[in-house]
Amino acid sequence: MGENPYKQKFLALNEQLAAAGYDVLTRKPGVSYKELVEKAEAILAQSDENASEDDKLSEQDSISFASPQDVIHAAFDPGNRSILFYDGETKVELASTYSQLIGNREPQRMNLQSTLINLQSSEGSPEFNGWRYVLGTAAQNQRKFERVYNRPKFEESLLYLLPCIAKAFGDRGEISLNLHVNATEADVNESTLKQKLLGTTCFHYDGRDFKLNVEQITAFEEGLGAFFLYQERQPTETGKFYGVLNLGGATLDALLCDHQGYVYLDNSFRSPKGGAFDLCIELKNTIAAAYEQARHIPIDFFMDAVKSGDYVINGEYDFTELVQPTVDSWFRDLLGNVKAQWETYFHRIDRYVITGGGAYLVKDKLASLNRFHLAADPIFDNVVGIYGREKI
Repeated sequence: MGENPYKQKFLALNEQLAAAGYDVLTRKPGVSYKELVEKAEAILAQSDENASEDDKLSEQDSISFASPQDVIHAAFDPGNRSILFYDGETKVELASTYSQLIGNREPQRMNLQSTLINLQSSEGSPEFNGWRYVLGTAAQNQRKFERVYNRPKFEESLLYLLPCIAKAFGDRGEISLNLHVNATEADVNESTLKQKLLGTTCFHYDGRDFKLNVEQITAFEEGLGAFFLYQERQPTETGKFYGVLNLGGATLDALLCDHQGYVYLDNSFRSPKGGAFDLCIELKNTIAAAYEQARHIPIDFFMDAVKSGDYVINGEYDFTELVQPTVDSWFRDLLGNVKAQWETYFHRIDRYVITGGGAYLVKDKLASLNRFHLAADPIFDNVVGIYGREKI
């Protein structure tokens, strides 16, 4: 998670404003902590010269001077490989594994890439009231853990959201949130997300109590965020169509969009399986046929291997020659499905935008193809791109 050097200074200045009788500053979408620091310093400097009411806070279009409970806008992706969160400044990425702690059991081998949450009460997801759980890489150090890949992730979305809130806003006691969420089959799953996330949730984190008020949920199709960012950098043309291939950790999404980002659902397909996770299962099985010890190696090893390019097991078995044929076969099958789905639109598709956590698998293959655009940040572009967007 990136740490903003102006954030702590802003919080300290806000305390000075409150002590001086001024309303505190609240960040709105598009406003940086640096801007807020400069504004707070200017207000305090003016106060020293003249304490009249005219010198108190003046309202600006980009900054709201109201209570700490003003609504914050954020984007969230409960991914099968990574849980992602973005609030316009801070990016949070946590591994998509969690472990429920039974009774008074303490978590083992915690780390900075993990979060311990004590969920006290939730209006939307009361079935998790009283849960203590670890989310992140440390979940795999516990006696038993779950992968989001194997779980009903939209029904459990609150479990994945709270650690992100703790990481991004852990220095506050309460926030209200308008949340944009990446969701396969967004039109179907938005109602589930609203049911499970809207309302007030109280939880305990790092020695302090926290209240989260989720006021609004808007679901976007997986991959649209990357298209919106592409649209900003390369203006799209009226009358043209655009294909978005979201190669997720587990899912595959192929969206047909017009130049504004309107998704033609009847000509798109969203698959809950077939992503990088399934590719690595196939790769593991292929390797195990020649190297028996591979059967006992966690699938995460192969996920990390194909991302890093380190194809050696235990310093003795090199499976480099098996990787590319497996990836080629996987991508060829994907393109075959896309072609069948988009056959009548091929001549009008101007560009294909490739994004998602599995995009790195085909980056070399796409480098020489002019009509294919690889997202600048295939993992986070899907989240950053829906931040602050209006749904079409």
